[in-house]
Amino acid sequence: MLAMRRALLSFLIMFGLSAATDAQQAATATVHFYRYNQMQGAVLRPSIYVDGKKLLRMDNGAFYDVALPAGEHTFHADDKQAGAIVTLEPGKDYYFRTELQVGFLKGHFRLTMVMPEQGKYDVSRLKPLDKESLAPSPKTKD
Repeated sequence: MLAMRRALLSFLIMFGLSAATDAQQAATATVHFYRYNQMQGAVLRPSIYVDGKKLLRMDNGAFYDVALPAGEHTFHADDKQAGAIVTLEPGKDYYFRTELQVGFLKGHFRLTMVMPEQGKYDVSRLKPLDKESLAPSPKTKD
């Protein structure tokens, strides 16, 4: 009888932990940031910001996936003129492409939100972002 109670208690604890994990996953959305592999601006590493905080520096020909809590978030790259305020829905995927906009003396990187069907295809052809790109660069003021 005691063994059966212990087994039942263990099951309930594992079920409770599993349910809590599922609830956390259900309350998040996955955001995919990526950049095509192109010669123009290849050595530049633009910063990507989420809710005003630098998340990463994007490498040429790479992607990065992050789980964010559902709700409203602001996204932009180095060029703050182009960005997006998006209300993320739990369990959904969102894709942002980093693009170089050529200027008179200097280029600017912008984020462009793309349809999931296009983003999924684009990301499948890229490499994961190097983990070192997640840490802020000591040379920046960001």
